[in-house]
Amino acid sequence: MQAYRRLKILAAVVLCGYAVAAVAVKAAFRHEREVFPLFSWSLYSTAPREEADYGLRIMEVGGGALNPPLFVEDAKTFFPYVKQAQLIASVQFLGRALDSGNTEAVKRYRHLLERHHLRGRGAVHYEIVRRRYNTLARWSSGEIKSVSTVATLSTDEAAP
Repeated sequence: MQAYRRLKILAAVVLCGYAVAAVAVKAAFRHEREVFPLFSWSLYSTAPREEADYGLRIMEVGGGALNPPLFVEDAKTFFPYVKQAQLIASVQFLGRALDSGNTEAVKRYRHLLERHHLRGRGAVHYEIVRRRYNTLARWSSGEIKSVSTVATLSTDEAAP
């Protein structure tokens, strides 16, 4: 019983010491970055606020226009079998190849994207777009600051 009381007192002293140290460090380094063991819970304080990437915007599937067009990550009803990580990587590689003008890489990545991710729904008319967004705003509300078209493409798949 005596050991249990000592353990409780020791835990209380350690927690109080941690709190005092955290407040003291925060007061001493007001404009500095956070000190890891004392402020490790701030997950997004140093995350980049704005991100730029490439997206695939679907305009038409199997002859039916989508109004408004959908980003492929929001079109799971059309392409339920798509693996998001592989799709995102394919779109990023294709976008970079289009921007750099590398026609061999464009052919390779376009073939990969269309045969592995956009198959099974007939002809798909789509755009590769450059997007800029605040990472936290996009995560919470889906807001995208700007979208610019890099290329407009279509699959050559016949309707099912």
